[in-house]
Amino acid sequence: LYRLPVMASLASMAAGSVYGMAERAYADYVGRTRLRQDVLIGGGKARHSGLQRRVAEARLELDAARRLLS
Repeated sequence: LYRLPVMASLASMAAGSVYGMAERAYADYVGRTRLRQDVLIGGGKARHSGLQRRVAEARLELDAARRLLS
């Protein structure tokens, strides 16, 4: 009589795990990018504006996902 739908509860449980994996992947990517050097023009990869934009967009998407899960 008072049963929860299985698929809805599985989706919410899986979403937390996926969010955690995405957070870790983001942190690893940012950490490695700080160390990478640009072979063609020299200097760090982290100084490129296109890369900074993509990292900022990823952070915003992770923040939005976190707000949806809480």
